[in-house]
Amino acid sequence: MSRGITRGVTPRRHEQISRYKNLTDYHKEEYEHESRKLDRIKQESEEVMEQYQNALDVLKKPINVPYELEIEKVGGLFNKETQETGNVVIDKNEFDLLQEQVKASQLIT
Repeated sequence: MSRGITRGVTPRRHEQISRYKNLTDYHKEEYEHESRKLDRIKQESEEVMEQYQNALDVLKKPINVPYELEIEKVGGLFNKETQETGNVVIDKNEFDLLQEQVKASQLIT
């Protein structure tokens, strides 16, 4: 007397297993893709935080800029007077340091 084929051996069971394997492979690939995307986002955020910290360090460094008021001589041939022009004269290196601080503050805001 033959009872028939057991359910564990039928091709239908094999189809279910192969379908399950395909689904798990799909989820594994999706997980790896999302994991790579997350790693890239973390790296970019770390770079932004590093730039932010560098900008803060530049801003925290105090700068005392020595300056002179620009003066021009006005008047005729014999009675010349000195008059302030309202402009300020600073050293080029000091100006570059000020520019660096301005760029750092613009980066932060």
